[in-house]
Amino acid sequence: MRTLKFFFLATIISIVALACYEVNDSVTINSNGSGSYVAKMDMGQMLEMLKSMSTEEDIKKLQKTIDTVVNLGSITDTLSNLSKEQRELFHNGQIGMKMDFNNSVFVITTTVPFKSYSQLQTLLQGTGSMSAISGMMKKALPSTGDQSSGADNASPDEVFSAFSVTASKGTIKKTLDAGKFKEIMARPEMQQYTQMGGAGIEIPYTTTINLPSPVTALTGTNATLSADKKTVTIKYNFLSLFANPEQLNYSISF
Repeated sequence: MRTLKFFFLATIISIVALACYEVNDSVTINSNGSGSYVAKMDMGQMLEMLKSMSTEEDIKKLQKTIDTVVNLGSITDTLSNLSKEQRELFHNGQIGMKMDFNNSVFVITTTVPFKSYSQLQTLLQGTGSMSAISGMMKKALPSTGDQSSGADNASPDEVFSAFSVTASKGTIKKTLDAGKFKEIMARPEMQQYTQMGGAGIEIPYTTTINLPSPVTALTGTNATLSADKKTVTIKYNFLSLFANPEQLNYSISF
């Protein structure tokens, strides 16, 4: 069972590096500050690509259906290098995978309930969808190769760690740390993502924040507000962040 979990997690982490997916994050906040964070990664395009590149024999091997759920608590409880706060936050979380090769369905959904604005801030800090969670999962995997190699460790979602987040009653704010962003982008292996964005490749990201009360003030290049003023939607091309990170800055007062 442990081997299955590690294989499942390794699959998720490796997929994050591909440009054949779409991400939809949804945050729902209750009046008492509790709520849920749901990240849905749709990789149906990747299966379509595999079909076009695979032989008939390969396709026969891939024709399978998977529908499974892994409880994050069963993993976090075994990790000594997680803080008490991290372990508590992810304990009741789940990761579900649905894959149907024939119908080009490949969806990974992560659900994490939170109890407070402090926990919400932890979830939003550094995340575009699952970067905080994937970071935790990497700790669960056996170490392989030379971990000192920047090329081996480079991950596009590291760009999200250049943003600071504030989440408290009545306020949610994400702000770029220009110095940290410059430091991240100074690594040669990160330039490939800027080039991919410049070549017109897109990875659509949508973050939806459902609030317990109407918004009184909203700023953000890509942020829009619903008619009832209780839902903020932020849409952008992830790869465009490497050339224009300021577009992810936003401030919500409610």
